[in-house]
Amino acid sequence: MSPGPIYHEGGFWEMVKNNQPDLTKRVEAVSEFNRLGTPQEVANAATFLASPAASNVTGANLRVGGLAIKTGNI
Repeated sequence: MSPGPIYHEGGFWEMVKNNQPDLTKRVEAVSEFNRLGTPQEVANAATFLASPAASNVTGANLRVGGLAIKTGNI
């Protein structure tokens, strides 16, 4: 599993948002959902992978974070 930019209090992206809000806005702009991911969304993906619903999932890297890079210029 590969989490993308995930926002949580005390985390890296909170520091970036407080010190470089324009960078945070640029990263959010390249996300399909126009926002950073949440810890709960990562937990939901991990729960799925650990569940019987994923019993036939093998060799997959689940990308979590909603970040579909549209450009290399963040």
